[in-house]
Amino acid sequence: MGTQMSNPAAPSPPPFGRQDPVIPTYVFHLLNTLLQEQGLDTEQLTADTGIQAGELIEDGTFVSFDQGIKFIANALRLCDDSALGLSVGSRESISDMGVLGYAIVSSKNLREVLQLTRRYVQTSTNLTKFDIRFHQAECHLQITPTHPVDAGLYRYLVDEDLAVMVKLVRDYFHPEYTPLAVHFSYPAPPQQQRYHDFFRCPVHFDAEVSQIIFEQKGLDLPNPQYNPVSKNLALKMCEQMLAQQNAQRGLVGRVQSVILSQPGNFPSTQVVAERLNMSERSLRRRLKELDTSYQEIFNLVRRDIALRYLKDTKLELEDIAQLVGFSDSSSFYRSFKRWTNKAPSEFRP
Repeated sequence: MGTQMSNPAAPSPPPFGRQDPVIPTYVFHLLNTLLQEQGLDTEQLTADTGIQAGELIEDGTFVSFDQGIKFIANALRLCDDSALGLSVGSRESISDMGVLGYAIVSSKNLREVLQLTRRYVQTSTNLTKFDIRFHQAECHLQITPTHPVDAGLYRYLVDEDLAVMVKLVRDYFHPEYTPLAVHFSYPAPPQQQRYHDFFRCPVHFDAEVSQIIFEQKGLDLPNPQYNPVSKNLALKMCEQMLAQQNAQRGLVGRVQSVILSQPGNFPSTQVVAERLNMSERSLRRRLKELDTSYQEIFNLVRRDIALRYLKDTKLELEDIAQLVGFSDSSSFYRSFKRWTNKAPSEFRP
């Protein structure tokens, strides 16, 4: 197994605010069902969330990150199971992932599944972010919550996502599939044997990041249910859902979208404000209220673009520097070190 990356890059800025209604309620349906099976009073799940019980099964209903997190916190309090996320993830099916699930089940191989997940994960859940990194012999799929949460909620979100990824591979590619390793960035829990029993591979706690490590050659394992017609139809539905969610994104996400709309020719604060139909002063004030700034968002966008160029292309450092808005490679190098605590060369495969 290759060397694990230390000091991972800083997380990308959230594409939406904590109060933006961008999370489909169906992602909580299985959690509700699991607690019902335990004989618990699931009416308490929606307490203080602003979510109506009937909305859990309504198509096209969205709630905010904070509403979803409160729902999960209620569940953790009700069932007193700190490994609840593992229990939920190990029971999820394609139908629990919405339209993304139908794209996954129709994909050609596991490599395509990971690529589609990176592109369309927002259609399934906006509670977490995926970062997929390809190395010489490995692929690392890292999970982080979209916004900061406490330790118990962090564990739930990570456990659920890592468990469901492995379960889907077993369901649709090979029933005995095991990854190279699974890492959790929190201390070993009392029920750690449950993790070993489910993942059936080396499981490491107190790791640098939470991730699954796949073997590269296993990514081309064919899907017996591959259907390009069904996949293309599902991708169209994913695009429609993304457009619906993007219409409800908050200010940070809209600023990012404007910046990304002109790669290599990044707009000024004034231009961004005009595109968002507000004054530059109003834009600065509203971003300050969100504890961020145009420059901070701009730098994070440039960092993410640079990381993608470094990992996925063979472009020279000077070319990447120019593509992300620097006049020379030395200025880019200094800024990149400040953003990631690493030299650009350390991100090259």
